[in-house]
Amino acid sequence: QAPRTARSVGWFSRRTLLRAAASRDVRFASLCARSRGPGPAWTQLFSARSIQVASCAFVHVADSGVEQGGFSRPARRGAADQQRERTRPRGAAACSTARSSSSSMVLGLKKHKDKKDKASWNVELGDSVEEWQKRAAEEVAALRKEVATDIQEAGDVGTKTDDLFLLRFVLSSEGDVSKAAKQVRGALAWRKEHAKSLQQAVQGGHELQSRLSRYQCAAFCGALGDDKHPLFLVRAGVSDMKAMMRNMSLEDATMALAFSNEIGFQICDARTRKSGKFIKMITGVHAAGFAMSRFDPKFVQALGKSSHLSQMVYPQLLGMQVLVSLPSPIRFIMRMVNKLQNKRAVEKQKLCPGHGADDCPFLSRWKALDQVPQMMGGKKPDDECPVGLIPFAQRPNVTIKEVAAESSLELATAATPKRQNLFEVFFHGKDSGARINVQVKQHDKVLTSATLGPAQEGFASLSVIPETEGSLSVVVSVHNSQSPCTIEVAQHAEMNFINRSDSFLAEVDASAVPTGSPAIPAETSPAATSA
Repeated sequence: QAPRTARSVGWFSRRTLLRAAASRDVRFASLCARSRGPGPAWTQLFSARSIQVASCAFVHVADSGVEQGGFSRPARRGAADQQRERTRPRGAAACSTARSSSSSMVLGLKKHKDKKDKASWNVELGDSVEEWQKRAAEEVAALRKEVATDIQEAGDVGTKTDDLFLLRFVLSSEGDVSKAAKQVRGALAWRKEHAKSLQQAVQGGHELQSRLSRYQCAAFCGALGDDKHPLFLVRAGVSDMKAMMRNMSLEDATMALAFSNEIGFQICDARTRKSGKFIKMITGVHAAGFAMSRFDPKFVQALGKSSHLSQMVYPQLLGMQVLVSLPSPIRFIMRMVNKLQNKRAVEKQKLCPGHGADDCPFLSRWKALDQVPQMMGGKKPDDECPVGLIPFAQRPNVTIKEVAAESSLELATAATPKRQNLFEVFFHGKDSGARINVQVKQHDKVLTSATLGPAQEGFASLSVIPETEGSLSVVVSVHNSQSPCTIEVAQHAEMNFINRSDSFLAEVDASAVPTGSPAIPAETSPAATSA
């Protein structure tokens, strides 16, 4: 190679060199190595083994350095260097030696030092719980002894804290009891701090979930395989991340995402205890129609925080994350997300080729296309899917009206007697002093009311339990505003977030549901009846 070639090659980055090593392009890797300059600049970044991997042989940079953009004469070597040169492996022997350790060196992974191999702790979908309890009996017993006091002090944290609870932490920490104990303490503290919110998220729907659902099209929809691994679908292409982060703080968005994981955990935990197999949540992300104009980098931070929180609080929850119809912009965004996400979550990603779920080999292999709606490339009719997958303005249970200043809007809706009826009211206008009064009436009797503002926008959630049959009327009045306000009213026949997305816990017997999360009766769920 001429000096000009060396200058054009330049000072290659570590990633470029390792990619060359992974592809076993000996000539390119060797050129990269030589263009880095004399020995110290190279050996400070890479070990001798890494150099061997990079070129499938020992590349002695000292043999040809770069000086002023050109190759200098070979540097002088001492007796020790000459002896190593005579005894080093050559040709195929050098390549086989390098390849034997290339995977851990190229990826920069440290070798696991535990007595059990890292792969031996990998839990597949549908693995037997009993077998894993036998294999990890010593670790679970040690963990139980170490965190017994913490569990007793935490009390009811919304889930059973038995050996299955501890087993998940042991498996995620690959048998490291001290690491598992640290995660258990963190999970117990977090669950105790947010116990009330978690209970609302599972049983009745938290306010943050309603606000998130307004901007993100996501819901539990169907199950995967005979073991019924719950399928959580996200339509990233029609979600408005920019509007979400404009109207929600980073902490609120992170908590709202965590509530979805809590629902998934309760579903998986109930089914795991009933079937005796490890049931995990499968996440499907459909990005067709994505536009950068609706993207906000703050949402990436929320995803990253939620991923690390999920790893601490919900070990062994995520089974797979299937990415479908990813355009070029969102592939770039996924690289940003993966840098902030938990490493285990990134390892479970599956990128499907093609433009829809019907082209995804993973979903086809699991025969899950019948569980995916047609709007995402599946075979399930859209009208049988949860309304959470439909953009907010297009949902059949949503009414959007523009109300003039100092006037009111009255909506008549059907009532479900003896059951909770939920009304979510959003408003946004131009005047910061706008005040909104909301009343829910039946037979001219006010059942509940709320006042929003003064502000440019606001949200209220009102729930009522009518004692008698008859329609309900929602009256929204606008005050102290010089311009019209846009009013959005969403009605749910059941105050239950799971029923609004899909009914899973209704399929599970009440005795199998963990303490603090009672089962939802099957008769309260229309989705369970249709299933």
